[in-house]
Amino acid sequence: MRGILLCSHLTAARAGASVCLLAALAIGGVVGTASATTREYPGSFVSLQEAFDSCAAGDTLLIAPGLYIQPQHRNVVHSGPAFTVLSSAGASETVFHCDYTGFWLKLDGVGSPSARMGIRGLTITGFSGHPSAYASLDGDSSFLHLEEMIFEHNQDPPYARGLNLVGGDLMCRNSVFRSCEDHALAIYWGAYRIEGSQFNDNHTAGDGGAVHLYRSNGTIKSCQFRGNRGVWGGAIEINQGGALLEDLVFEGNTATSF
Repeated sequence: MRGILLCSHLTAARAGASVCLLAALAIGGVVGTASATTREYPGSFVSLQEAFDSCAAGDTLLIAPGLYIQPQHRNVVHSGPAFTVLSSAGASETVFHCDYTGFWLKLDGVGSPSARMGIRGLTITGFSGHPSAYASLDGDSSFLHLEEMIFEHNQDPPYARGLNLVGGDLMCRNSVFRSCEDHALAIYWGAYRIEGSQFNDNHTAGDGGAVHLYRSNGTIKSCQFRGNRGVWGGAIEINQGGALLEDLVFEGNTATSF
């Protein structure tokens, strides 16, 4: 599917398009410096919070492979400089599990258009809602660049999202969102560019089983949406925003309002 869609809140009934399509769709540079330091985690750090606090703008936090399920590896709150979090072995070998008792990372006012917070090659799972966060990765007025990430099995609504962003800007490439509840990805009052990513078997009791966009503008390109479920927009809902949608695949998504 390719085209530009600008809308107030377009739903299947108002679109006049095929039921098959609108069961899937209801319409809407990483920082670096010359003096950057690479720090290894866990290394000598006692917690992930300590590791984040130690990083300066442009640094790289290199994550060793492993399953990180203990309390010291989650509930990180960061409002400092933007840097890069990078796994040494890839997402399948580097898993942060929230153990259904916390969130992974909360960002507040981090980064800028020319100096984004970069996160690459991690799996984030096991988020089930928390008083301080709406998702396993929760951002407020932050500028993010995500690549080769996996967000999966973040369940137990009402807030069990993989990624939530309010304000700011998201660039997400070559990532996987699967088996998340209450939207795999939600963006409010922000901007986005999502490319080469897969959204599989996510669902919500609201609108936009995989992606929920509110008063946000951006591009979704070369992504696949399979088996997602929502009331309006089994795969995507765009409410009061604009979107360029290009080369997307929709298969087996369900809008329960039909």
